[in-house]
Amino acid sequence: KIHRLNSIRTILVCILITHIQGLHSCEQRKNYSLLKNVEISDTSSLKVSLPIKQSNTALVDEIAFCNRVDSKFTGYAGTTSEQYLRFERLSKYTTTDELIELLNNKNAVVRVYAFMALQDRKNINLKRIILEHIRDTMSFASLQGCMGSHSYINLHFLAYGKYCCLSEKEFKYYMQVVSKCYPKKEWEFISRIY
Repeated sequence: KIHRLNSIRTILVCILITHIQGLHSCEQRKNYSLLKNVEISDTSSLKVSLPIKQSNTALVDEIAFCNRVDSKFTGYAGTTSEQYLRFERLSKYTTTDELIELLNNKNAVVRVYAFMALQDRKNINLKRIILEHIRDTMSFASLQGCMGSHSYINLHFLAYGKYCCLSEKEFKYYMQVVSKCYPKKEWEFISRIY
């Protein structure tokens, strides 16, 4: 009977710790914003000039510093994080050429957000972009709602391609190509998710 009570206590403590960790992971970061008081003017009708590129560089640096891909709604309250607001500014104030250049940024989160920004632009060959990154195994952290996870550039891009520009046959073929980018045991785990 005492052993059973100890087991129940242990389970309850584990549940409590898991819940507390979940709450902690869903907190919004508020004090690290480098661009908190910087206004970026609407430049959609202007040609890109050096000061605008410098503003974009600062924005990209801040996205890389946070180093997580946030969805539009995060946390238990479903609020929009500062990181997602940065992505929206990046999407709005960068040219298509700048976004394509950012696909080769050393930071995986910047690459993912550049790809996401390009998804809504017209005349973008997303299939070509997906295939150019088919061997890009850099990982990144993401947060959707309260669910944190890790993914890989090539799998993330390919998963999107399944819904926009790849046939089922192409998707299966490229998944086989991607599978060769990872050690066998790691791929066995990864493939269950995709």
